[in-house]
Amino acid sequence: MNDTTDEFVLGFVFDWANGFVLLQKSLHPDFKDKWNGIGGKLKHGEEPLDAMKRESKEETGFVPANGWDYKFMFVCPGGEIHVFKAETSLKIMASFTLREQQTRVCAIRRLPIKKAPNLGWLIPLCLEPAGKLRVTEITT
Repeated sequence: MNDTTDEFVLGFVFDWANGFVLLQKSLHPDFKDKWNGIGGKLKHGEEPLDAMKRESKEETGFVPANGWDYKFMFVCPGGEIHVFKAETSLKIMASFTLREQQTRVCAIRRLPIKKAPNLGWLIPLCLEPAGKLRVTEITT
């Protein structure tokens, strides 16, 4: 973690076999009430993977059996965002306990209309096989 930029984690839980992703309603002011992945801000001195594990457990109760896979990091005006993915079954996704935020299982090809604007490119990037991702700059 660097001392000058805020860092965040964002994770997506997939059921690859059936084409579903777990989303939750965001509490972040920039995405309030829009569907997004699981995540939040790193605490001082916290590593991204540890933050992803903590946020997932706090927000959904989900602890992936095979762990979280680090996919990539991108920089936006709010800071650095470390993106992770995990895999589970639809049955397990549907059993997540609701804590502070609502969760919803969505078909990857039919994401909700009221979603964080970055989901249109984040989810496809998460689905890329390891070693195939080569993003150097994203401009909007």
